[in-house]
Amino acid sequence: LSNLCRGTPHPDMDTVWATVLALCGAISSQDEEVATNCVWALSYIAEHHAQMVIEGGATRRLVELLSHHNTAAAVPALRTLGKLMNHFVIEDDLQTQQAVLDCGILAVLGPLMSSPKRIATREACRLLSEITMGTADHIQAVCDAGLIRPLIDCLAMADDFRVVREAAFAVSNLTCGTAEQIGHVVELGAITALCNAINLAFVSDETRVIRVALDGLDGFLMSQPANGGENAYVDLVEQCGGLEIIEMLQQHAHPNIYERAQALILAYFVGRDEEEEEE
Repeated sequence: LSNLCRGTPHPDMDTVWATVLALCGAISSQDEEVATNCVWALSYIAEHHAQMVIEGGATRRLVELLSHHNTAAAVPALRTLGKLMNHFVIEDDLQTQQAVLDCGILAVLGPLMSSPKRIATREACRLLSEITMGTADHIQAVCDAGLIRPLIDCLAMADDFRVVREAAFAVSNLTCGTAEQIGHVVELGAITALCNAINLAFVSDETRVIRVALDGLDGFLMSQPANGGENAYVDLVEQCGGLEIIEMLQQHAHPNIYERAQALILAYFVGRDEEEEEE
């Protein structure tokens, strides 16, 4: 069914709707294999028909599957919910975004962030990155759910840089929050974790992780208003050895990375030695 809905030519909307209704009913099956396969089907359909998946009534059952003992069902449920959130963030549909969150997603994400199944952790981080793309209220909900510290911990999972990349996306999105929210994230160690992630990614030549983490650092540094010429977050980067890491990236073979590193240094670090000497 999912392949038919993804195929070309696309089926008419009545057929897709009938398929969604059938799948939404089947995900409550007591047969775990049936339920898992149906959720995977919904994840594919949600990419182009997110509104239908919502209207079919799948959301609450998908959230229930996140705490299912069978990780095989939780992974496609995470992916489907991530696609739903992505669609409604892009559409700027705040009401539906909130309706999805009201089903209790954030309350069950914590254990998945530290799951021994890295694919579950990766999809959980991806879902959080979609949620944190929303409003400051959504970011606050993530903070209130106690998910910032587990998210930051995911930046150190060097055994799977796909997890690190998704976590870096989510942490970077947090820099669009309020000054108080950003301060809370920084207090929990986000800047140090991003710098460490860049260093690990450099050693392993994970360029995509480096790019995302550099964007995150830029977001934090840009968010800090100058107070008498001082930027406390710049100091944090220097204290954790981040400046040395960024300087090292100026020798990176990838043009996009060394250009970003140079831009960060020029924007935030050039002239600081002279200022400190004058003081």
